[in-house]
Amino acid sequence: MKPNSILDRVAQTNLFVRDGVVMKSWLILSGFIMCCSV
Repeated sequence: MKPNSILDRVAQTNLFVRDGVVMKSWLILSGFIMCCSV
């Protein structure tokens, strides 16, 4: 039981971090595009 819950937690954390990186890169990219278009 314990190893499974630990693995699930690690998988959740990895997914959360990856989503955060994607969101951050999208924000940077859209901000860059807005600056260039202005």
